Amino acid sequence: MWRQPDPANAWAIQTVWFARVADAVTAELTDRWGSTLAAVDTFTPATVEALVVSLFTNAPVSLP
Repeated sequence: MWRQPDPANAWAIQTVWFARVADAVTAELTDRWGSTLAAVDTFTPATVEALVVSLFTNAPVSLP
């Protein structure tokens, strides 16, 4: 279970949000692909978090 970050600490809030999204997506991908793809449980959390950060920081404003 995640602790709530200090509301005054924007970096901590953002970090917790990224990690929560990565955890949720990792759980889904591991359930779906865990018996098919090797190392899905090893590399997925970091990959998902990097993807979320990339989309969050590099996505154009008009992204549908």
